[in-house]
Amino acid sequence: MVTYVMPIAPHEFPGGGANVLAGSIRARAVLSLLQGTVTTFVTLFLYYGMRNWGLPKSSVILSGWLTYLIFYFFWLSLLRLAFAAFLLFGFELKPPSETAFFAVNPWERWRRWNVYLYDWMLNNVFLPVSRKTGSLALGIFAVFLLDFFFHNSHRINLMFYGGRHPSMNGALVTEVLFYTFHASAILLAVKTRRFWPSGDTLSGWFGVAATHFLMALVHTLGTL
Repeated sequence: MVTYVMPIAPHEFPGGGANVLAGSIRARAVLSLLQGTVTTFVTLFLYYGMRNWGLPKSSVILSGWLTYLIFYFFWLSLLRLAFAAFLLFGFELKPPSETAFFAVNPWERWRRWNVYLYDWMLNNVFLPVSRKTGSLALGIFAVFLLDFFFHNSHRINLMFYGGRHPSMNGALVTEVLFYTFHASAILLAVKTRRFWPSGDTLSGWFGVAATHFLMALVHTLGTL
């Protein structure tokens, strides 16, 4: 079992000094706070820019890519601000995200996007389902099915107990298509993984671009 959050003790810090430890914590907290602030402004810039730039209907792929970037930077800003808060309270936090922006293939991007969720899904959903059924596809779709319920439980609850509404039903349909498309894209990428770069080489930049294009296609559903 991996422990992600642990208190920092002065004697565990190189040099053993409480002052050195406090200075390091403050420096990392300030850096994380600055990163969170910058990514928040980037998120707002992309969000309001996307609403006001008047992108033509033919640029659905570009709209999908901007939607993906908005989600990415918004998530990153929350993580960085939370990371700063944990440091200020004296806790070391395992990085929740590992530069998913520069992932060279889709499965690496998903692994880096949310480290905590990935670890939990891998050990409690994907591996048990895929080993039990002998199917890679069922393991992947089980993960995204559960992820769908995690993110849409409020919509499902409102649909059953708050009365049906066309906009709510439309949002659920879009989410079902989004998660189905996302799971299919990951499965296709894994099935064709020999064509994808697997390291940070020159060809890795092709993988980064291709991964962003694939994410743009997936997020296009949210712009239609």
